Amino acid sequence: MTSPLDELIHAVDTMDASVQWTSAALRPLVREFLEINAEDRERFPEAAGGPVWTLWGKEERSGSRCAFLVGLFEEERVTFIGGRGESPAVQEFGGNYPHQDQSAIAEAAARFDAAGAPVILSREAFDLWLSGS
Repeated sequence: MTSPLDELIHAVDTMDASVQWTSAALRPLVREFLEINAEDRERFPEAAGGPVWTLWGKEERSGSRCAFLVGLFEEERVTFIGGRGESPAVQEFGGNYPHQDQSAIAEAAARFDAAGAPVILSREAFDLWLSGS
């Protein structure tokens, strides 16, 4: 069974053939983020409990544009949006937009070429995707 997140990743792929992502390639990146975030929350408990987002990007061959996936992690759900944008603008957004701001998904959709509507997964559905099931 295909997850809505798999469908979003495929939609990002179809926007430009020079950058191809797969769910299998993204899962380790997502796991790494979750591990780092868990460590940070242990070290800085005052930041624990709130939403946090991150951005993964992959430059196209030209180097001027990139594919991106933004994930917003909340206690009960995880929201993703993906698409394409100018590499410098995507990098600036990923580095400078507040990382505990829930508006990151809407802001990414407004700033860049989104591959569709945001995908919202329950934690259970996200965990299934992350496990590869």
